[in-house]
This record gives sequence, C-alpha cells and structure tokens, in this order.
Amino acid sequence: AYTIPMELISFLQNVNIIKCGVGIYGDAHKLHKDYQLQMYGCVDLNSIHNNATLDDCKSQSVMGLERFAITLLRQTMPFKHSVDHSQWEQNALS
Repeated sequence: AYTIPMELISFLQNVNIIKCGVGIYGDAHKLHKDYQLQMYGCVDLNSIHNNATLDDCKSQSVMGLERFAITLLRQTMPFKHSVDHSQWEQNALS
C-alpha cells in the first residue's frame, strides 16, 4: 500500500496555498477516491482562461496542458511525450 508523506498532505489540504492546473479537479477527485484525501485551494486553468476570454457567443473550451503552453506561452512541451501519464498505479513511472 502507498502512503502519502505528511508534508504533501499538509500542502494539499492548505486552503491558503493555491494549487492550479489543467484538470486539477480530476486529480483532486482521484486523490479522494484512492486515499480519502481532501484537497483544498484548487483552481483549474481552463476556468481562468474561459473567464478571461469570454466573447459574445464564444463557447467555453477545455484545453490540455500542452495546448495551454502553445496558446498562451508560445512554447512546446517536448518532455511531455516521453512520460506515460496513463499508468499512475505503477511503482516506476517512465
């Protein structure tokens, strides 16, 4: 069984520390489901982006982290493709 270090639990549960990311609510849900860990202070970058770029009839879009990097930072994420994000249960991540 996996244990989460107390320092990480304290960080994730601290409402005064903002944790932002793409799809972060899904990450929080998985931590709660797998470890009964409640995560506070989460902000999804898609929510911020959609609120900042509202047009008259523009539908709200959902972007992944790579598209955010390209769209907002004009940067690619070359390292992202070498990491397998789908097998988080494995002991050694690639």
